[in-house]
Amino acid sequence: DTSTNDTVIALCHSVNTPGIGADAHVTTANSEQAVRLQAALTALAQGLSKSIAWDGEGATCLMQVNVSGASTDSDARTIARSVAASSLFKAAVFGRAP
Repeated sequence: DTSTNDTVIALCHSVNTPGIGADAHVTTANSEQAVRLQAALTALAQGLSKSIAWDGEGATCLMQVNVSGASTDSDARTIARSVAASSLFKAAVFGRAP
């Protein structure tokens, strides 16, 4: 489900900041700095999205669906969304059924 009131936006621009060495700047998309920045932003976004979901009105459970063995990431997302959107699955989670 979505809400019109929950939004997270990240902005960045390049500046020469005193005290930050040139090795701290992302120079190419595959550089070590870019990989580290991507990992940090992913962790931050996942944490914020879980916090937003958990803080939702009437939320009593937070579900995370992990899919392994799918042929592609797209297939895994489709399977995960299918499970997460299932009324039967939601009822089982809400009722704490094993």
